[in-house]
Amino acid sequence: MAERTAEIRRTTKETDISLELNIDGTGISDIDTGVGFFDHMLTLFSRHGFLDLKLKATGDIEVDYHHTVEDVGICLGQAVAKACGDKAGIRRFGDAVIPMGESLATAVIDLCDRPFLVFNAPLDKPWYSRNDSQVWTNVQFDLHDYAGDTILLQWGTYNDGGGGITAMYVDDVTLQACH
Repeated sequence: MAERTAEIRRTTKETDISLELNIDGTGISDIDTGVGFFDHMLTLFSRHGFLDLKLKATGDIEVDYHHTVEDVGICLGQAVAKACGDKAGIRRFGDAVIPMGESLATAVIDLCDRPFLVFNAPLDKPWYSRNDSQVWTNVQFDLHDYAGDTILLQWGTYNDGGGGITAMYVDDVTLQACH
């Protein structure tokens, strides 16, 4: 089987991103976006999805995290699409149910080259400081839109933040199910 890897570079007025992805990895990561909590979540995305991820992103985070987080989602989606290639040897469908503390997330994915996102989540609280919860929706949309997959994400939570965290895990575990 050919190596399923991708390198993506994106430079805009607001961001400069370099990303390397191996979807047949072991969960090794080297991530620096300047947004600590996002780095943490991407590290867990890599670890639990057995995806090797090297990512360096600089952006105008002194203004807001939005551009950096959104552009990383775009790059990650492009990398997933490129690494999957013609999808030979990859199962088309995957699913996951992930309990985490006070949260429960479910996801089903179809690697069908018809991007679509259903995102059912209580997003009335920020998922990390200095940003509203809409940033989480944006990164999910960009990741799956640029990857070209259809994903249905749903979570419920009994506290103010666990849902966003659980959704990042369910993303990577769902992608892993397609291996």
